[in-house]
Amino acid sequence: MARIKGATFQAHHEQVWDDLTEALGGLLDEQGYDGFNLAHVAARAGIARNTIYNYAKDKASLVAKAAQLASRDVLERVDKIAAGPGPAPQRLADIAEVLMRSFTAPALRLMLHAPPDTVPQEVLELPEGPFAQVAAAVEKVVADGVAEGSFRPLADVPLTTHLLSGIVRAGGDRMARRGADVEEVLPAVQELLLAALEPR
Repeated sequence: MARIKGATFQAHHEQVWDDLTEALGGLLDEQGYDGFNLAHVAARAGIARNTIYNYAKDKASLVAKAAQLASRDVLERVDKIAAGPGPAPQRLADIAEVLMRSFTAPALRLMLHAPPDTVPQEVLELPEGPFAQVAAAVEKVVADGVAEGSFRPLADVPLTTHLLSGIVRAGGDRMARRGADVEEVLPAVQELLLAALEPR
């Protein structure tokens, strides 16, 4: 019988996800995405090997879901900014700041902002991952900016959003690989994002 990790089923479920996320972070850091399987995650998280399939059908789904859960606070803040008042350029700059500052959390850095050889991008873009939610929020702000005239007209807002994400990822890579401080990188990221959308 499975060991209960909380006083209620909900508490147990949350504790197991916390353990899975911590186990994933350690394995990704030590071995990279291709260096482990679900059995390794289950063993490190302290759950039965067959129990892990109650949480995800495969490793890709597990990593994507863990990234989403680890980034709950970040995603809530991004959604609030996207839906809030104010000009689109300021909202986009604010979202960039939230995302860049999230790089400092180990689990988020490993699963959200890791280089592609650590976690494949297609894994994190699964529907259960966080990127779809972030992309939807940014698409809304970009579309709002086009409508209000703050941003230039765009033929393809989703494609533009995807390209803009490369700027944020490059900033995160600078911080991860070269140890740059967020205060040093953030202004350049924000400047490039807004310059890419300026009306011609």
